Amino acid sequence: MMRRIMSCRRAWDLIVVILIVVLVSLLLSYRMGTAVTSSHSSNLGEIKNLKHREVVQDRLGKRHENLAQEESVSPLTKKLIEVEQRLLKSLGQLQRLAVAHGRRSNGVSANKRSLIERDLPSYERALKKQEFLLDVRFNISKTRQKTTDDYKRDSAWMLSLYLNGSSDSYPSSGTLKPGQKVNRIAGIESMLASRSGFCRTMRDLRSITAAETSLSPLCFSLPRENVEFLQYLTNNESNDVRWLFRRANCRIELFNEVDRTTINKLSSTVDVLVEQYVSNPLLVFGKPVSLCAYVLVTSTKPLRAFLHKDSVLHFRYDFTKAFMKIPNRVWSFKQFQQYIAHNFGKPVFNKVLQDLESIIVKALLVSDSLLPTELSGKENFFQLFSFDIIFTSTFRPVILGVDGQPMFETVPGSSAEHQNLSVLDDMLSLLFLEESVATATEKLLRKAGDTVGINDIECHTHQEMCFTDIDLVYILNTKRQSAHKGGFRMIYPNVDGLNYSSLLEQLYSQQMAAWTGPSSVDRHRVITKLMTIAAEFEENSDVSPENLKTDITYAVSIDANDIHCSYGTVVYGIIFKVFFLAHS
Repeated sequence: MMRRIMSCRRAWDLIVVILIVVLVSLLLSYRMGTAVTSSHSSNLGEIKNLKHREVVQDRLGKRHENLAQEESVSPLTKKLIEVEQRLLKSLGQLQRLAVAHGRRSNGVSANKRSLIERDLPSYERALKKQEFLLDVRFNISKTRQKTTDDYKRDSAWMLSLYLNGSSDSYPSSGTLKPGQKVNRIAGIESMLASRSGFCRTMRDLRSITAAETSLSPLCFSLPRENVEFLQYLTNNESNDVRWLFRRANCRIELFNEVDRTTINKLSSTVDVLVEQYVSNPLLVFGKPVSLCAYVLVTSTKPLRAFLHKDSVLHFRYDFTKAFMKIPNRVWSFKQFQQYIAHNFGKPVFNKVLQDLESIIVKALLVSDSLLPTELSGKENFFQLFSFDIIFTSTFRPVILGVDGQPMFETVPGSSAEHQNLSVLDDMLSLLFLEESVATATEKLLRKAGDTVGINDIECHTHQEMCFTDIDLVYILNTKRQSAHKGGFRMIYPNVDGLNYSSLLEQLYSQQMAAWTGPSSVDRHRVITKLMTIAAEFEENSDVSPENLKTDITYAVSIDANDIHCSYGTVVYGIIFKVFFLAHS
């Protein structure tokens, strides 16, 4: 009888303990959840209203002030905060306004008018999603008297879009405020995005042995480069090369032998692009293919470039049909990856991706080296390109051309709007993120040890380089953009940067570049080292709530459900432990 009473009392005690723990946990969970949910809803509301940017700027400013006032803060941290605060303060003074420029007149070709009509709707959707106001300024006379509102908008815009190429003059870097962005890089059109300029740039690159293999087929723009083409034929008579002659009307002719008579006949009336025929193209299901790769350049001298995951693979006819695209025969880059990995193995695709990034970076580096020195350290200009690339039967990528205002392709079965927005939305998010990275950058520079010095703080002759304020802005923006790149992948600078050291050394030693400073190669080497340290640091970093709380976006984006889940796990762990002890 006594045993039964003791057993009942023990069971009753256990039930009481469990009930008490459950009631206490529910009470605490309710109070904690209410506070977090209230804070979470309030923060989300701040993001969505028009005062969000002022709120973020105010928080960033207070955080910077608090850090700068702390006695324990190092001079390096204070320097980074000072440099970053100047940029963020300037951003806070700008309106989230995009101005689209263009000119529709009788002097503009129908093709350029179609560029505006083709691309403006995609930009409108992406800008609306990013909470930008759009001011369309087409057909505005330069002689029209400006109003007060015009001057106010002209000085406070954040993004300037030029959608019909060179019909409008781009603003000079000296007239732009920190944080203002223009979607064209002065000079890049003539060197990379025009067919004749692309041919000249790639021919210059062929003279550099570090290029290893040619990045593109040898090409010439006729009749402008008749002399150069004839000179090449004379010096290379023994070469067994076939030539493609591309006319403006997309007509293509293939010639096994070319002489002066043929050249004069073909280029006498219209411009012709002549290029070497790639005799061994990669065939997928018996058809040649080409890749449209979206590349974003966000800085020049030094370069910063990204490759987007939403590249598009086109199936094409052969030269008898001018290599025209086959309608509705399009793959996403992921489908192309699956095809190569399935048929040739994943290591082969990894090599394809590595070589693809390499030829794009090399083409950008040689173009960057030829840009005027006025663009050195200027972060106001960016440009989105599409690289037209084919592959040989051995998977070697070859660049056929570059478009400075790409058309956004769609893959059958995918949402056209989603695919268009994907590249543009990721681009806008990457360019206009207002977030402090000074603390994270300070940790990165400290990891570099005595490799680099900072002007006005500590700089010695034995250090590889002393960073200026311009260098610090580049590093801060690289850190910020690399952490929030969306579907983009940063291809320069990155941990493989040393692969381009020999190319850069020859570029500058042969005085091909307009850069006058002797530290360009050193800067490349040091920044590559920083990227390697950053990659190692990210792999070994221990992410914890304490570390995450230093990020302002963490306070805004924290999810109450995650806290409930973690807290509930702890409470039920306690209950299980009490239950276990009661029965032991």
